[in-house]
Amino acid sequence: MLNLFAIVKYIYKFDNDINSINMNTQRQLSENKVLSAIRPPLFILIYRGLLPILCLLMLAHDGFSQSLSPVDSKISIVQNSGVVTIELPDTTNVSQIEITLLSTNNDLLFNNSFNFDVTVGLISGMSYSRDNFTVSIGIGQIVLPLVYQSRIRLKNSSGTWGNYYEYISN
Repeated sequence: MLNLFAIVKYIYKFDNDINSINMNTQRQLSENKVLSAIRPPLFILIYRGLLPILCLLMLAHDGFSQSLSPVDSKISIVQNSGVVTIELPDTTNVSQIEITLLSTNNDLLFNNSFNFDVTVGLISGMSYSRDNFTVSIGIGQIVLPLVYQSRIRLKNSSGTWGNYYEYISN
């Protein structure tokens, strides 16, 4: 992901360099007693006209294509029926939720992707509900070992998977 601060810092430095070049050009022309109006080179005019547009596009791109990661998650097991509760950072940019449960030996215990806010057509025994930023997904009957690893990640509406939210449960 682009570091917006570094880009703005680079643009600011570039702008200062252009101002320095323009000032040196003006000084040389005035020393040569040129009386014509000093006009900045075309690339400076284009650069200064496009700079605000480029900054807005970078900010918009950074906000909309950003990958998402869950804020928090927990798994509860009641009578061998599991429910994964996930706290989301955003509800407008999520398209899928992937849940993976692994043993300490990395044996796959459970893995499924759920379409965001789709409550119909789920595999038998599974359920989906959402209350604002909290999603509860019933994963059906499952027997988990005493210690297991949970990995949850989100896919944004652009199709990019975010980082895993991982934790060990016991």
